[in-house]
Amino acid sequence: MSTINLGDFAPALEEMGPGLRACIWVQGCPMACKGCITPEFIPDDVTNEVTVMSICNQIRQAQDEHGIIGVSFSGGEPFMQAHTLAMVARFAQKRGLSTLAWTGFTRAHLESPNAPFGSTRFIRALDVLIDGPFVQSRAAKAPPLRGSTNQQIHLLTDRHTMEECEERKVSMKIEDDKIVTTGVHDFRKTEALMRLFGI
Repeated sequence: MSTINLGDFAPALEEMGPGLRACIWVQGCPMACKGCITPEFIPDDVTNEVTVMSICNQIRQAQDEHGIIGVSFSGGEPFMQAHTLAMVARFAQKRGLSTLAWTGFTRAHLESPNAPFGSTRFIRALDVLIDGPFVQSRAAKAPPLRGSTNQQIHLLTDRHTMEECEERKVSMKIEDDKIVTTGVHDFRKTEALMRLFGI
């Protein structure tokens, strides 16, 4: 049975791409970019292995209950689990949902013979790909949905426009005495805002 090493799942967010979307964060990333915004998903420990069917059922439920219009894949590194995530992305598209993924690899690498297993199938099941490693020194003034200025948005289908992908939404909330931010944001601005509020 096909499984995913899952980091987290959110059924309905506005911060992870165009419109209201479910988001899947996978666990494990070989790049471990300095300053990664989700360092908790870098270790590849298998602590929450779930079946593809289970994730698909959660997506179906999110669509029925929240009216999501798409599914986003983040991490961790989604393309290290490309084979199974391709199944999830195809399921989402069959339900009329758009699909978007971030990756630390470049699109050129993912389309080369050295790409992780299943990369071609995963790319074919995506509407939007945001590629390139996070570079901390290039994080300032990064455009929306990109952590650093070297990253690029590739519209793989005509499902979304670049204008839709240029909207920046970030949320902050306190959970168990910790501040949790969702969305692709400039950490320096976030830290300045927290200092303003004495956090």
